[in-house]
Amino acid sequence: MAGDGVYSAKLSETPSEDSVKSFVASYGEVQSNRVEVKYYTPISEGTLTTMETVDNEINALISSPDFEQKTDAEKLSAVEAMINGFAESNLIVSDSAYYDETAGIYVFEYAEGILGGITIHKFDPVFNGITESVVDGSGVFNEKHDEVIGDSISLSAANDGGNSNADDSGNTDADDTGSTGSDDSGNTDTADAGNTNADDSGNSDGNDSGNSNADDSGNTDTDDTGSTASDDSGNTDTDDTGSTASDDSGNTGVNDGDNSNADDSGNTDANDDGNTGSNDGGNSNADDSGNTENISGQTGKALILNAFPSFETEATQIAYRTTFYQILRNTWNQKGLDTTLDTSVTVDDFKHFNEYDVVVIATHGSTYVWHDFLWFGKHQSPAICLSERSTKDKDKAYQAELKDKQVVKINGEYNLLSTFFENAYDANELSGKFIFSECCQFMGKGGSWDYSMANGIISRGASAIVGFHNSVFADYSREFMSNYVGGLLDGKTSQASYDGAISKMGANHAVWFQKTYSRTLQDWWEDSTAHGTPCPAEYGPGKYDAAYNIAYPHLGGENTSKLVNTGLKNGDFESHHVTAGNAVPTNWTIVGDVRSLDRLGEVKPYGSTSTRMVILTTGVGAKTTATVGEGTEGSSISQRLVIPQTATTLKFDYNFISEEPMEYVGSRFDDSFGIRLLRSNNVAFEETYESINTSEWHEVSDIDFDGGDNTAYQTGWKSVEVDVSSYRGQTISISFIIYDVGDSYYDSACVIDNVVLT
Repeated sequence: MAGDGVYSAKLSETPSEDSVKSFVASYGEVQSNRVEVKYYTPISEGTLTTMETVDNEINALISSPDFEQKTDAEKLSAVEAMINGFAESNLIVSDSAYYDETAGIYVFEYAEGILGGITIHKFDPVFNGITESVVDGSGVFNEKHDEVIGDSISLSAANDGGNSNADDSGNTDADDTGSTGSDDSGNTDTADAGNTNADDSGNSDGNDSGNSNADDSGNTDTDDTGSTASDDSGNTDTDDTGSTASDDSGNTGVNDGDNSNADDSGNTDANDDGNTGSNDGGNSNADDSGNTENISGQTGKALILNAFPSFETEATQIAYRTTFYQILRNTWNQKGLDTTLDTSVTVDDFKHFNEYDVVVIATHGSTYVWHDFLWFGKHQSPAICLSERSTKDKDKAYQAELKDKQVVKINGEYNLLSTFFENAYDANELSGKFIFSECCQFMGKGGSWDYSMANGIISRGASAIVGFHNSVFADYSREFMSNYVGGLLDGKTSQASYDGAISKMGANHAVWFQKTYSRTLQDWWEDSTAHGTPCPAEYGPGKYDAAYNIAYPHLGGENTSKLVNTGLKNGDFESHHVTAGNAVPTNWTIVGDVRSLDRLGEVKPYGSTSTRMVILTTGVGAKTTATVGEGTEGSSISQRLVIPQTATTLKFDYNFISEEPMEYVGSRFDDSFGIRLLRSNNVAFEETYESINTSEWHEVSDIDFDGGDNTAYQTGWKSVEVDVSSYRGQTISISFIIYDVGDSYYDSACVIDNVVLT
């Protein structure tokens, strides 16, 4: 858009083959950033068919009763024979097979660079990962490696608090000074490599998020087959039929089964159905005295992606992996966190984190290793394991992710690798989000810390992320998560919440185990009936066997971030960070085309002391998720906060600018700008301040939108006051929204400044 100080270019090309190209746009003496563009052609019908054949044969082998009865050595031999048969029949790439002994995965490559694998070991019911053999009681669980593979030391952890891992030798950044957080400085993909549009460099639109193909052939549209996220239609737990919360009988706590806590006197939940843990894990208030019931949604929205039950076949294990989260959902709802529990988890669900404030990834994890062509290079990534079974249609839907090695197929089921998140989201699209991963090896394993998965999430603006190094006990990881989120709900910072979880649960799962169980880990492991059994009071603590690597939690992101802040932050938009050449305002959640500017043609920030303002447009980068009423696409900024007890008025200044006047005044083309206040996810206040048909327009110079005509008009700066006195002490989400109505050709923009509460 001419006049905004940002130069952009459009590129139109139809690729004939998969390729990576680099472009620079020039305008006079001005030169753009270099943009790397990845092109993907559609997966051929032949490859889709051979993948289907391979996946079906793998599933038939590993699900057969005979395979289940084999020893690990016999399983490996059977899998190896199958792999060799695939290669001889040209169903997979010859000489691509590789057995990663430590993960128990036989890796291979389908045609067109798509990766696959077969697991030799099963997922263990008490670990959030794959069972690996303990040889003669002295073997190594997750064998150590000396190498550090990939970008494994750049996570912007608060201070690695609580991490005293003796085998943290791979971490060379003791104070995490290589932070890649708020300014994305550690992002090695400066040109947003997955983006194919030089004029849309940050755009990973919710309905086109996987599209890295100029002709849209690689489009992994979020409404493709398999999506269960946006309306939770795939959620099979909507009525909580398995919940045993009402009488607290579903309490899965390790040592608080009867919840007779003397300090729980202030808990207004008469049956304490939310108690989930060894130390009242859902409640992070030390003495519970201040616990009061909130209205659902007042604090925000949460998503629990519980894929665990879909891996299980035994009813007891399904209940073990389900009841905890059902109870936790009820607890969070009562505390004001509107929680969705999704038990039919798909790849597409991981593209909707921007719709929630807290996301819990509750599924198995592993590590995936593969080699380049002719074995020139070794690659390794944490893997988030899903039970979503591949089909031809799904492979088409996820084809860009499959070709780009963001997604791999293990046992014919999809697994996410570390590059997935940085391709699925815009640079600041996860601003203000708190992510907790219960997956094994999310932060690497053995002697190597691998922060690549976490870095991908932080590079997209997430406030904080917590995950585990090595394979972790399920009880420890979910109780730790419950305590951590409980701290956030109590208004604590991410660091204070993390420290509180460490204090209650221990710095690692070995500490927790030794306090909880009476027998050695080896004895406990061999006796499956003891899994999840609390330590009888008459026994002392157990001994954690050295044969098992210890799982450590790790916090990354901004250690001062809060789930809900009291008062407004960065209302003058002076604070920003630069991503992909654009200045993005901090503290605000953005959707669509939103930037921080110091001028827009002749329009400058409002007020003598103001040096920056924010702009929202309906142009390139606008999204269908930022609309009101009949709007088709737009952009928005929002911030959730507690209205201070002293506040009476929300004030802000704005100037609405459009190229639709004067030709379309009085027509159906009616671009609009307004504000919305949400309380408990319900509209508390909504007002449209400007639209093409109702506003008074004045000519403005030096501004020209891409497309449309060469004229633009403005309303001029206006000041608005909104009475917020009735919302004092309440959690409110403030959103400013601009949106197209009628078409997407002639664009509009709104600049906003000086948002304050008085």
